[in-house]
Amino acid sequence: MLTLEQLQRRQSCLTASSVASVLGVSKWSTGFDVYASKTKPLEVDEPSPAQLRGHIFEAAIIDFFERELRAVNPDLEFELVFPSEQETPFTLEDWRGATPDCLLVLDDEVILIDAKTQRERRDWGDTNFNYKGLETGTRETTIPLDYDCQMRWSMPIVQDRMDKPCHRSLLVVFFTLTDTFEVFSVDRNACVEDQMVENCRNWWWKHIVAGVEPELDHSTSACAAVKERFPPRADGSPSGELRHDDGTGKTMVEQIKAIKKQKKMIEEELKTLENRLKTYIGDDDGIIGDGFKATWKPQKGRAAIDMKRLKTDHPEIISTYTKQEDFYKVLRIR
Repeated sequence: MLTLEQLQRRQSCLTASSVASVLGVSKWSTGFDVYASKTKPLEVDEPSPAQLRGHIFEAAIIDFFERELRAVNPDLEFELVFPSEQETPFTLEDWRGATPDCLLVLDDEVILIDAKTQRERRDWGDTNFNYKGLETGTRETTIPLDYDCQMRWSMPIVQDRMDKPCHRSLLVVFFTLTDTFEVFSVDRNACVEDQMVENCRNWWWKHIVAGVEPELDHSTSACAAVKERFPPRADGSPSGELRHDDGTGKTMVEQIKAIKKQKKMIEEELKTLENRLKTYIGDDDGIIGDGFKATWKPQKGRAAIDMKRLKTDHPEIISTYTKQEDFYKVLRIR
C-alpha cells in the first residue's frame, strides 16, 4: 500500500485514477469527489476489503503475466520495474500524476502495465493481446471507461519519466468468477489524449488552483458538503423562519416532484416485470439464454434480533447499548 508521504504527493496533483471522474464518465465517483479529496485535509482510512484484496492480488497477477511472457518468448530481454517502490507519483507539468503498477522495460520502449481483479466480464470485450512477440492492438476491444482514461492519462507521464517511448499499455485482468487471466491493450491516441489533457487542465486550474467549487451533484462528497455547510442548531430547534421564494425554489421543487413521480412509475413497472419473470421461471431455478442468465432460487433468511421481546425481557440491555445520534435536518416537500 502507498505510504502517507506518497498519498500526500498524490493529493497535490491529478492522478490517473481520478481522470474519469473529472471528465464525468466514471461509474464510481464525480468531479466533486475529486475536488473534495484535493482540498480537504488528507484522511488516511483503513483499506476496504476490496482495496486490500486488489493490492494483494496485484503482485500475483503481474507475476503470472511475467511467467506467461517468458514462457512464450524465452529469448525476449526485458525488465519489470515497480514504480510504487520508487518516488511516486510520477508527475508531468507539476499537476499531472500517475502511479502505475508496473512497467515493462524493453530496449526501445516501455510498456505500462496495470493489474486488475474483476468478478465478471461485464463491460469487457475480447482480449486484443498476443503474448507471442508482445503483439497488441490486433483487433478492437472494449474496456471500462474508468480504466481506459487511467491508462491513456498515464502513458505520456511514464514516457516523460522513463525517457523512453511509451506507445501502449496493458491491462492484466484476473476474472475471479471464471478463474481466468486476460490481457487488454490500450494504444496511445494523440487526439483523445490532447482533448483529455485540455479538459482536465481547465478543470484543475478553475477548481483547484483558483479554488472555485464545482457545482453540487449527487456524490457522497457533495452531500457531506451541504450537511457540513448548513448544520442544525445544537438543540435541534428550528429557526422558525420560512424565506419567501424568488422563483428559483419553485423550479427545483417542481423538478423534484416530477422526478419522484417518474421514479414511482418506473419502480412499479420494474416490480410488474419481475413478477412476470418469476412466474415464467416457475418452479425451476432460473433460465439462461444468449448473453443473459436469470435465477430465482431459495435463499436462507437473515437472523434478526426480536427487539420487542428484548425490550420487554431485558430493558437494562437496551438502555446500556442505546446511542443517541446527533440532530440532522430532513428535507420535506409538499
